Amino acid sequence: MKILQKAAIGAAVFILAIVGGLWYSESRVQAEAVNPETFLRKPMNWHRSSEKRPYPKLDTVQDFWVHVSINKNRTYLMDGQRVIYVMYSAAGRFGRRDTRGHHISDTPTGVFHIQKERGKHFFNPSINCGANYYVSFHDHGKDNFHSPEVDRAGHYLPGLANRIGNRRATWGCVSLTIPDSIWFYQHVPRGTKVVITKN
Repeated sequence: MKILQKAAIGAAVFILAIVGGLWYSESRVQAEAVNPETFLRKPMNWHRSSEKRPYPKLDTVQDFWVHVSINKNRTYLMDGQRVIYVMYSAAGRFGRRDTRGHHISDTPTGVFHIQKERGKHFFNPSINCGANYYVSFHDHGKDNFHSPEVDRAGHYLPGLANRIGNRRATWGCVSLTIPDSIWFYQHVPRGTKVVITKN
């Protein structure tokens, strides 16, 4: 095939070519890349879902997994390489140093899987706060996805909640908005792969 001309207009691609001495033309529709943050509510409101569209139905997803970006303050619900939903999040503060002296997040990076531990509430006296709708991904309840932090009486802590989507705030867990944490608690199954990266 000798391609004489190829042009793209929006999502359509037009090809004019010669194949074996004969003229050949073809038009194709290609998928346009969509900015993953197109549907995010702005500004972030920790009382509401992160996106304006409905949560995905996982029974229609072929290759579901979760990607957390510590520095971007985002949790991405994935289907293979495609982002299907974006959640505002806040992971661990950079309170530790590695062997080279670089600051690292209190949230571990790497590949994990959702564990069996999950519940509607916990409180940790050692840090004097807890959270609701937790789902463990590391060390069986030590590091979890959960709602914004709560005090001993169960009241949400706005100072920490307002960091969701904006800056790191936790001791290693991943904080989500209230509705996002409820959805995560109710729908993300045990064994789901979780990939946590710095960027």
